[in-house]
Amino acid sequence: MSKTIYDIAKAAGVSIATVSRVFNQAESVKPETRKKVLKVVDEMGYHPHAYAQGLASKKKFKHRGALCRKQSMILQKQPA
Repeated sequence: MSKTIYDIAKAAGVSIATVSRVFNQAESVKPETRKKVLKVVDEMGYHPHAYAQGLASKKKFKHRGALCRKQSMILQKQPA
C-alpha cells in the first residue's frame, strides 16, 4: 500500500498539518522540522497522488462546475 500524508506525519512525529505546510513550502515551519519531514518523505519513498490532490483542491471543483455547465449548454444547442 502506498504511503500517505498520515504515515509521513506519524513517522516524523509531527501533525498532518505540519506535513502539509512543509509540502506547500509555508514559511512558518521551522527549518529543523522541515528537514525532519523531508527526510522521512525521502526514506519512505513518498510521492503525492495527483488524484488525491485534485479531490482536496477547491480549484478542481470550480473547474468541474464550469465543465458541467458548458457540457449542458452544448447538449442544449444540439438539434433534437
